[in-house]
Amino acid sequence: MATRRLTDAFLLLRNNSIQNRQLLAEQVSSHTTCSPLHSRSIAALADDRMALVSGISLDPEAAVGVTKRLPPKWVDGVDEIQYDVGRIKQKMKELASLHDQHLNRPTLDDSLEQEHAIEITTQEITQVRFSIDLLAVLGASRSGQSAVCLTLAGERRGRGAPWATTTPTRRPAVSATCSPSSSTGASVQCRHCPARPAGPARSRKSGCFATWWAPWRRLCRSCPPASGARSRATSSGFTDDQLALVGQSTLMVDAREREVGRIVQSICDLNEIFRDLGAMIAEQGTVLDRIDYNVEQSCIKTEDGLKQLHKLWQAALSTLNPSPTDSCPLYLNYATVAALPSRVSRHNSPSAAHFVTRLVRTCLPPGTHRCILMVCERSDAFASACALARAFPLFTQRSGASRRPEKKTVTVEFFLVGQDNGPVEVSTLQCLTSATEGVRLAARIVDTPCNEMNTDTFLEEIKKVGKELGIVPTVIRDEELKTRGFGGIYGVGKAALHPPALAVLSHTPVGATQTIAWVGKGIVYDTGGLSMKGKTTMPGMKRDCGGAAAVLGAFRAAVKQGFRDTLHAVFCLAENSVGPSATRPDDIHLLYSGKTVEINNTDAEGRLVLADGVSYACKDLGADIILDIATLTGAQGIATGKYHAAVLTNSAEWEAACMKAGRQCGDLVHPLVYCPELHFSEFTSAVADMKNSVADRDNGPSSCAGLFIASHIGFDWPGVWVHLDIAAPVHAAVRWTPRRRTRRGTPRSAGSCDAAAPPGGAGLFTSLCTD
Repeated sequence: MATRRLTDAFLLLRNNSIQNRQLLAEQVSSHTTCSPLHSRSIAALADDRMALVSGISLDPEAAVGVTKRLPPKWVDGVDEIQYDVGRIKQKMKELASLHDQHLNRPTLDDSLEQEHAIEITTQEITQVRFSIDLLAVLGASRSGQSAVCLTLAGERRGRGAPWATTTPTRRPAVSATCSPSSSTGASVQCRHCPARPAGPARSRKSGCFATWWAPWRRLCRSCPPASGARSRATSSGFTDDQLALVGQSTLMVDAREREVGRIVQSICDLNEIFRDLGAMIAEQGTVLDRIDYNVEQSCIKTEDGLKQLHKLWQAALSTLNPSPTDSCPLYLNYATVAALPSRVSRHNSPSAAHFVTRLVRTCLPPGTHRCILMVCERSDAFASACALARAFPLFTQRSGASRRPEKKTVTVEFFLVGQDNGPVEVSTLQCLTSATEGVRLAARIVDTPCNEMNTDTFLEEIKKVGKELGIVPTVIRDEELKTRGFGGIYGVGKAALHPPALAVLSHTPVGATQTIAWVGKGIVYDTGGLSMKGKTTMPGMKRDCGGAAAVLGAFRAAVKQGFRDTLHAVFCLAENSVGPSATRPDDIHLLYSGKTVEINNTDAEGRLVLADGVSYACKDLGADIILDIATLTGAQGIATGKYHAAVLTNSAEWEAACMKAGRQCGDLVHPLVYCPELHFSEFTSAVADMKNSVADRDNGPSSCAGLFIASHIGFDWPGVWVHLDIAAPVHAAVRWTPRRRTRRGTPRSAGSCDAAAPPGGAGLFTSLCTD
């Protein structure tokens, strides 16, 4: 950007040019009656006097006319004038280059060095120009007594009146005798010619000697030579040496005339250049004025806007009164500022993740491209990212969504505060990305109905993740399950159109020190079997595969983050349907653990498929740590609520670790009673090893259901077993809000991103892996 100093310099030049033109016009107008240039207009004369040389035609051939009189005396300064003109040309090229950089292509760069170069170059050109003018004045003063007439004739460009200035001339008197030559000593008498100049010295002083001497030379050819001459005279009355000198002088004068023509041409060019330069300075000065004005006005308006924005922001903050949350829309609902609870209890996440999801759903303005700025501490970034991901599920079958011209995008930015408020590392961003992708993958599977997400489709999802991670899944399904002894999975899903399956994804890195197995319940739909659910309890049973969906999303995130131990993801897939081959109450199944189970409730099917899954993980995979996750019992929502998953484990250390991980990731967890010696007797059977449902539903049914799973690996198993019941959290944020009310009470369409049904556990498992 041109600096103010450079701008002021150009404005000064422009204003001086305009002022001088006006003053000269006034002077001319006051002397028009006595001026020989009366035919020219006042403005034209003033403009001409502002040029480098006045009244010079641009045609060099018509510009110079030398009379056949005495040569001018100022020819001696031709060499010096020519040298100065060359200097001016070179400096003008440099000045044009600098102006091209600073004026024709203004930039935003303040360059004091180039600005100084422009000033120095302009000063040098002015000094050389003054030198040329001085030489011209001195030459004119020296030629006052000569018989030369320098005529500058022509016609100004763009003006109609021709004009010329002529110096006074004197014709030499004709003498009757010729003076003797001083160089040869010969006395030549002629009554027709004047005294002839002698020697080349005289010819060098007179630049137009040839043109002046020619008529007298023709006249003197008729004069007889003088007697007594010491050198031989020619028929014209001159010696050979004198004629040779005359010839040399003639050639020199011709060369000088050509040089003078070139000088006049150069002066004409300089004259035009200075005119153009003055116009350019004036024009560029105007442009710079406009630029500076626009920049100043933009700065003023920006400052005013920032002040207004600051006032608006302070006003919005002053209206917030979180209890537990609050929000304030800004400028026609184009933006919203929301506040989270200032304090939370010990059983809640410090990030208030559930409130983050709720606020985003209700307060995010509509639009195609939206932005969320999350202000939090570094320790809350993971939970906040998972909470934001839950607010934007992927699955929708609304017809309007497919007709949208472009997809909706949401940009999330984290602004970290507190002690550790440095920039977020790339590895942390990758971890957040993997976790949020896993949460949204699990939510999409849970939201998809069974007519699209059956056991075959679920297997395709598993294979897709395996292909992405470079893992080939192990799949056991249909009659092979029965042959290999998986009576629980086969008995639950054998009546469905799509056969049941057991699928395993295994991550086996080099250097692993322990083996971990995640077992997920994948009942793609639960009718209750022959112990059929009612019309109010059956809707929503597409979510009964939430455990397997959580395992798939968490496994993908953990492996992409470089999980260092051996990790197996076991998926127990089936559809609890009704048909001729469906399991009946009183049927007895032999499970993979080798234990028999009497069926007294076909709606308690989840524990049957998980029993086969944990047995396979213990016997075939050699797992040291087994974590199963399932939407197992409706009683879980009564025991720990719809925001806290229930955890049941044989390890107090892992119980505390799960609670800590739940607070860190926002998937809250609370422990159940682990007491097999008091609760497992609820499954006593007279004809089998156990029944699949409790006798007393008021005696900790959620704890009893978990103990049923643990019994198939043994209560005395030395490894770690953890059971997570997410029956209520899997649909705590149920996706059934197609319409909601704004603050003014008018209904508004929620859109495909306004609600979610994320399964609990995906973020929890990832947080456990991080720990």
